[in-house]
Amino acid sequence: MVNEKSCALLMPCQPSVSTALCVQVIPARDLSLRSTNRFDNPRGAAMVIALIMLATATMLSMAALRSSATELLISRYAGDTYATGYTAESGVETVLSWVALPEQSPNSSFFRALSTTVCVNEQDNPDFLIESPALDAFVPSLGGVSAVTKIMLYKSVHAEGVCRVESWAITGFDGTKGVKTDLTRGPMKPVTAGLQAEGDPQEINPYFVHWGTVKYFGDLRLPDDLSVLPATGGIPSAIPYSEPGPNEDPWFALWVDGTVMNASGPNGGPFPSNVHPNTDSLQRDDLSMDAVKPFAKQYGEYYQVSPDGMLEYAGVSQGSFDDLFGQVTENHRLVYIERKAGYSNDQPLYLQGGPYRGYFFIEGEVIVGGGQTGMTVEGASPPWPTVPQAMTLTDIHLDGLLYAEGNIELQDRFAVYGALITGQQFTGLANALEVWYNHDYESATYSSLPILIPIKETWNDMEEET
Repeated sequence: MVNEKSCALLMPCQPSVSTALCVQVIPARDLSLRSTNRFDNPRGAAMVIALIMLATATMLSMAALRSSATELLISRYAGDTYATGYTAESGVETVLSWVALPEQSPNSSFFRALSTTVCVNEQDNPDFLIESPALDAFVPSLGGVSAVTKIMLYKSVHAEGVCRVESWAITGFDGTKGVKTDLTRGPMKPVTAGLQAEGDPQEINPYFVHWGTVKYFGDLRLPDDLSVLPATGGIPSAIPYSEPGPNEDPWFALWVDGTVMNASGPNGGPFPSNVHPNTDSLQRDDLSMDAVKPFAKQYGEYYQVSPDGMLEYAGVSQGSFDDLFGQVTENHRLVYIERKAGYSNDQPLYLQGGPYRGYFFIEGEVIVGGGQTGMTVEGASPPWPTVPQAMTLTDIHLDGLLYAEGNIELQDRFAVYGALITGQQFTGLANALEVWYNHDYESATYSSLPILIPIKETWNDMEEET
């Protein structure tokens, strides 16, 4: 038997069915509309969730925009700060370039003199001062972001200082920043003679230097005929002045702190007037290997000699001296060669004879071979009659400086434009050596090397001008 409730659920009302047994069926969609809970509709819930997510994303985007704007300002500030600092530092580099190339500076006479003089005035009355707009022609701005506004040099407070340099830069965003540091001369000291060595009273010593002097320490034996000094089989081409006698150079002088000997005996003669024996006040040029070594590591090249006579860097063989330096470069190379532990100084370093270009500092003894073809060198005479004259030298084997702590043995002709120095003696063929002295060395001016360098512990950044 079916009850009325069941009938109502199972059957719709039909005409043939008693109304007592059946009730009208309500469609399902009508039942849902009668619900009192709005979230029972899935489409409405999705819309609400989407609105909440949109609002959240909007707020996050606004926060990100604020953060990006702040970081952009910070980045711009940091960038301008770095730019200003770097620009101020570039002012120091500019001063160093002016010292190296005085003719490109605002005051060529002042910066040329810094190779041998020092600044003497205090900060409130600097030895040199240049400000914008006059400075703008020498130091361009850094991409329009910042510019050097003032450079000044005055008395150094450091015991080894030559000058203190201040450089100031400015940006529209960051204001003014500056740096200051004391400058000192590099260890490449003046070389005042084209040839320097210990004298050997038993052997004939080389003495020929054109356009400069010779320094010998101890007793010295020279060839018999000293009526004209210097005497040589050849002279450089294109000499722009006439010498007063056959091969007689008015710039030449031979200084000896001991006795000068020849076939006529000690202090015999006749000696030309430019030979000066027994010069007690004669001193060596101050070339310190200990000072040059770290300088070469920073600005040049450093090698060790292995027991087999090869040059090593960081324990790796780089080849022979001529393998490394026999190819002439445009710039002068600064090279320091150290004896490796266990290497005997009785085994000299062998040089085939060039040509070479550079400044070579060598521990121990050196043998210079010969028979090599030299190169053509563009140089300058001494200030004759008042200023140096451009000149050309041919068949030159070394353009630069060679300093050896031990003996230098000459096995064949070796021509030098620059200077040749040994801590001991010249041996071998006395008449094989020809030196044309480079007068730039007298003022410690060495091509491709800085004349002045910053003293590291004196470098200071300045936030604002005081």
